[in-house]
Amino acid sequence: MPALKQVDVEYDLPPAIKSLREGWLFTLQGSAVTSSVTAAVEAQLLVFYSDVSNFAHRGSTTQNAVKILTYIALICSISATMTALLLTDEFGEISTRAARNRDRRTEGGKTAGTDWGILRMYQIREHANWIVYHWMLSLATACLCTIASTATYAGTQEPLTTTIIVSIVAVLSILPLCWLLFPKRLQPETARSES
Repeated sequence: MPALKQVDVEYDLPPAIKSLREGWLFTLQGSAVTSSVTAAVEAQLLVFYSDVSNFAHRGSTTQNAVKILTYIALICSISATMTALLLTDEFGEISTRAARNRDRRTEGGKTAGTDWGILRMYQIREHANWIVYHWMLSLATACLCTIASTATYAGTQEPLTTTIIVSIVAVLSILPLCWLLFPKRLQPETARSES
């Protein structure tokens, strides 16, 4: 069994790294709550969508479509919750890992790199960013499928006025997800002017 590295129990992360870590922890904890509530809503919607009396026609393709979307949203919500909890643990351990594997080259002063590159210097695991992508994809898919199932049901089973209003609200609800999934990168000119 390999010897354990000593931990510098008095070590403290630099303020910028603490800020990065705390921002991620806050986001992930909020996400875990949100996705678990969404999973509970999806479970209730499955009961509603499984009742044929809630649809104009028996064996409706609409019923099958909304159930499929709801199952996908339920699974992705559960996945997003579990992933957020795993990432919360990962970000929570940065202090201990950094104290165990101190690298004097990264302490104090200034350093260059992306947020992920800097977090790697402070011992976040190498492929944690892939888990973040999985979390974001699961969360976005759950949200999109929830919106799509609700809009599909309203569009096929409700009066025209309801269909129009729900369609408009559904489109507006998707816009923030586009910002999440397609963030704007800094342009080279902007990046140079900030340094």
